[in-house]
Amino acid sequence: MHTLIIIEFAIGILLSLGTILLSLILHIVAKKKRITSLSYLNLFFLSFGIFKFIDSFAILYENELFARMSGVLLMLLVYFLIFWINYLIKESILSFGLLLLASLSVFHIYLAFQSESIQIITYAEYQRIGWTNLFLISIMVHRVIICCYIFYWGLKTWVSAPLETKKLAAFLFFGITFGLILFFTLSILLYVIPFLVVFKNLAMFGTLIVVGCVLIKNPKMVYVLPFIVYRLIIKDQNGHPLYDHNWSLSNINENMFSGFINAIEIMSEEIMKIGGLLDINLQNGILTLNRSNYITVGLTASKKSKLLEESVINFTIDFEQKFKRLLKKSCIDMTEYLSAQELIKKHFPNIPYRIHKELNQKYILSPKYTLLKQLDYKFKDIFGNTEEYEEIIEDLAKAPISTSNDFFNLYDDLKDEPEEFEYRSEHS
Repeated sequence: MHTLIIIEFAIGILLSLGTILLSLILHIVAKKKRITSLSYLNLFFLSFGIFKFIDSFAILYENELFARMSGVLLMLLVYFLIFWINYLIKESILSFGLLLLASLSVFHIYLAFQSESIQIITYAEYQRIGWTNLFLISIMVHRVIICCYIFYWGLKTWVSAPLETKKLAAFLFFGITFGLILFFTLSILLYVIPFLVVFKNLAMFGTLIVVGCVLIKNPKMVYVLPFIVYRLIIKDQNGHPLYDHNWSLSNINENMFSGFINAIEIMSEEIMKIGGLLDINLQNGILTLNRSNYITVGLTASKKSKLLEESVINFTIDFEQKFKRLLKKSCIDMTEYLSAQELIKKHFPNIPYRIHKELNQKYILSPKYTLLKQLDYKFKDIFGNTEEYEEIIEDLAKAPISTSNDFFNLYDDLKDEPEEFEYRSEHS
């Protein structure tokens, strides 16, 4: 048995096990973060691992049945990848591209079981079992489809990513691009230098590692494409705003926004009085309203989403439970509801912020949420409680760095006032 076959088999098994392990991690992240789209990506990684496993044994034992099976499994890889990207973009697995793939699949399966589709092929002086003739062309078409879809997703994510995830999106795109170029280059050169088949496999595996690790590190990357969430506001049944949260730049005052929701409720009284969800199509997006016993929650986004509707419903339930005492007293002091930030983290944990206008604008925090060194000691001195300090980190990320100077000046002016007040009280 040729030494290169043994090396290719060993590398193939290692790649198979590595991809299956990555699939398991993605499965755990998908369940923990409740990200449905990652489940489709998990199927893609799992099927890739099984494909490499069967293909490796086909090469080692020159087994025609395994070679045919691996060729069919490659087709399934394309299906799971298209499922994932379709769901990312529009929360549906169906698309025109999927219909084209389905028509190609019939021909592909037919070719897989033709006798001339599997033969012993020669790379220079190195012989191994492999796909040939029309079946090889079909395999190459499926590989090109996989590469094009991955490249398309990487490019679209990089272009659409907000500042918060821009650096990671750039790393993702350039990692994908480099891996795909290397894969195609080695796929051509291995006919001259057979040993390059090992590095070709490593190039494809490296590309998948980049995709998997980026999404595990920051699941917010998954939500760059499906929709843009702009704002969430809560008002009581008398129209008073209680809580306001921005994911994107908005110059609309919360009272004005609350008044807009009141007007919509009045116009839709027959629908809203029975509670539940109401979707209002706007010029550049959609407003989702959910009315309950004490409050109405309004969420503006770029388009309708099942995920966002479920999140709004669950957020409404938890908000009423958390602040039931205040709501029964008809409390309209917005500061009393600031701790609703915990519910934002719970029900909208992976929504990326789009607060920043320009890449070269300096902010108190970097996109990685690490405090600039020159401000670290100042803020920690003011916010002595560690838990309290961590809670305001995300809010600080939204503020331009110039804001911090005004904050420190105000703090210096006011920090001694409580002591002066106590002194005057004692001597009055």
